[in-house]
Amino acid sequence: MAQSRCEDCIEAVQSAFYSHRLHETALELRTERMPRSCWLRQSSTGKPLRSRQNKLKLRSIVVAQSEALIKLAAEVSDLRKFALVAIDDARGEIRTWKYGAAYLESQRQLDSRLLETFRQKAYRSGADIPDLLKKT
Repeated sequence: MAQSRCEDCIEAVQSAFYSHRLHETALELRTERMPRSCWLRQSSTGKPLRSRQNKLKLRSIVVAQSEALIKLAAEVSDLRKFALVAIDDARGEIRTWKYGAAYLESQRQLDSRLLETFRQKAYRSGADIPDLLKKT
C-alpha cells in the first residue's frame, strides 16, 4: 500500500513536469507563430520578406522546436515503458502472493486432517473427550 502511494506521488510529479513542458512548448510555438503571421501578411500585400537573417532565425526556431517535440515524445515513450514494466512487476508480485496463499491453505488443510487423525487415535486409546466436543 505504501509502495502504491509512492508510485502515485511519482506519477503525479512526472505528470506535472510533462504538463509544464507542454505548456512551455505551446507558449513558444504561439510566440513564434506571430512572425510567421506577419510574414504571411506582408507576402499577401506584395511585400515579401527578404531578410535572410529573419528566414534563418525562423528556421532555427522551427528546428529547435522540432527537437524539443522529439525529446518530449521520447520522454513520454520512456514513461510509457516504465509504466508497463511497473504493471508487469505488480502482476508478478500478485502471482507470487496468490501461489503462496494457495500453498499455505493446502498446508493448513493437511495439518487439520492430521490433527483430526491424531485426535481420533487418542480418543480410541482412552483419552478424555472435552465437554465442548461431547455430543449432547
